[in-house]
Amino acid sequence: MKRIVMGMAAAMSLFATGALAADIAARPYVKAPIVDPVWSWTGWYVGANGGYSWGRSRTDVSYFNTPTGTPIAPPAGSITSAAFDMNGGIAGGQAGYNWQRDNWVFGVEGDLQWSGEKGGAGYSCVGAPIAPGAGPCLPTFTFLPPGGLAGTTLSVDQKLQWFGTVRGRVGILATPKVLFYGTRRSGLR
Repeated sequence: MKRIVMGMAAAMSLFATGALAADIAARPYVKAPIVDPVWSWTGWYVGANGGYSWGRSRTDVSYFNTPTGTPIAPPAGSITSAAFDMNGGIAGGQAGYNWQRDNWVFGVEGDLQWSGEKGGAGYSCVGAPIAPGAGPCLPTFTFLPPGGLAGTTLSVDQKLQWFGTVRGRVGILATPKVLFYGTRRSGLR
């Protein structure tokens, strides 16, 4: 009987070993590594902008006889040019397209801007009358024209209502997300 018990114990140990093999833990689930997508500058873009502009206007004046179209020489002492500030707010938008080739980026862009830039200058006709036929009051005229009233003034006002540009550009990438570029524009008014 000893033999039977030992045989049964040996047989049970074989079955017990087989049961342990079935309890092996499943392989752990491993996610694929996160890959940063390749950055590309190719494609369309749009944007909006706003700000304030400081500028300068230089005005040169030429005078012509309206009926005949002949030039009129300003009287001695007349200054026929002026410069003044042109300041104001601007707002608008831009759109463009870029093409990337290796580390080079080529593009074209256009914009249209509303402008509140404006400026002006005033001029006075003061002093004694000059020779007859000298003509109208001119900018910064230092003499009073024939028949003119002392204190006659003239003002020049300018306003830039809108402007736009179209430009091409070429750039080189310093890093995939940093672009250094140069541009050449053509203005519209």
